[in-house]
Amino acid sequence: MKRAAIIIAFFTGLFGLWWLATASGRWSAVLLPSPVYVAEYLWSSIRDGSLLEATWVTMQRLMIGYIIGVAIGLPFGLLMSANQAIDDTVGSLALGCQTLPSVCWVPLALIWFGQTETAMLFVVVMGTMWSVMIATSHRAP
Repeated sequence: MKRAAIIIAFFTGLFGLWWLATASGRWSAVLLPSPVYVAEYLWSSIRDGSLLEATWVTMQRLMIGYIIGVAIGLPFGLLMSANQAIDDTVGSLALGCQTLPSVCWVPLALIWFGQTETAMLFVVVMGTMWSVMIATSHRAP
């Protein structure tokens, strides 16, 4: 019961701060919309079906990107586990690239592919591929 009260108080305070920040008028409604506006928009997108449609499109992008990332990362990870030279070279690259947040790939994707589905797919693949390579490259002692 105490834990639930703490959680409710935390999120109530968070929403209160959000409302105060928007009510102050310091930030544009474009940059920081009010909680009421967000709730109204969310409810209208649920009613007209656009939220479900957008969710479906996003899930498709994520699944396709994940499948491609696994299809690329798994063979490289297996090669890394079988060959020390590949692990030392490609493994180091994978470790370095895996530490980058996926959002870091967005500028490069936009430069290379423009504002297209391919750019979004690229970001998902890059976020997946390096992690899969590292996860499958483990050598047994």
